[in-house]
Amino acid sequence: MTKISRVFFGFLIFTVSIITAGCDIGQRCAGPADVLLTTESKPTAALLSVLQKLEIHNDGTLASIVEQTQKSWLRPAGVERFQMSDAHASRLEELRPLFKSLGLVDTVYPTHKQYDYALVHGANLIATRGRIALLAKLWLNGVRFNKLVFLTGARTLDAKQEPVAALEDRTQTILPIRSDWHYDQTMVYKTETDMTNLVYDQAQLPAELRAVPVLFVDAPQTVAADGTIKRPTTVDTLVTWLKDKPAPVMCLFISNQPFVGYQDSITRTVLPATFMIETVGFAIPAPYESVSLYLDSLARWLYQEQQRRGK
Repeated sequence: MTKISRVFFGFLIFTVSIITAGCDIGQRCAGPADVLLTTESKPTAALLSVLQKLEIHNDGTLASIVEQTQKSWLRPAGVERFQMSDAHASRLEELRPLFKSLGLVDTVYPTHKQYDYALVHGANLIATRGRIALLAKLWLNGVRFNKLVFLTGARTLDAKQEPVAALEDRTQTILPIRSDWHYDQTMVYKTETDMTNLVYDQAQLPAELRAVPVLFVDAPQTVAADGTIKRPTTVDTLVTWLKDKPAPVMCLFISNQPFVGYQDSITRTVLPATFMIETVGFAIPAPYESVSLYLDSLARWLYQEQQRRGK
């Protein structure tokens, strides 16, 4: 099991508490990007420090920063997050306070207790369990929503990270499995959508939460210009969901660190401004952090903010 995979096994060490101050219902909630960039799209002090420490040369403009970080920080094409190695592991202690200032480290909680939709971003098996577990904890702490949506797609499951044996593993402590749940050969387990559906079905959840209407978005694969098959992205899942013409309402999106800011920015780029958006997520336990993972997410967040602000 890789270091990035093991990160999520420490998930249940924190206790969720609900923050009740924040944006007003009926207004678009402020996003986390103000810790990354100023209203003039200039880098904040924390971002400047990271750029300087890692010798990312730029002229201070968002365009220049995005260009350089895309070259230096993105994981190679075709490599999933859980497959990454940490080339900067020795610098974690030095850089972690800056990542924390940029909102990449700590758990992000909801600011309200009532939403129209809760939407869970798709992920690999371990992270999916963590996100559903967070959803259940929020429910037990009084957060309510009228509909539940899983933003998933036709990503082929990874044979090493997501085998059927891992799906059936009752020793994992992230998300308890119902005692009456058993996998059989009639169950389809090939894609992220299949996996998410089965993980939700097997989860031991409060009866009231289980009664909330649920939708599984199944975004299709796409074909790139060079003919290669591309798995669905966060954008693809959101676009697929919008085809159902959901009403512009208050939405709570569920992710985990260090992706909360990045996925919040994507959501605000894709969804019309009439939607009220909040994105929350659990922290990665400190022993399992990865500098390369932080930087990859930061580079993607910067790129997405450039797209959003130029929209």
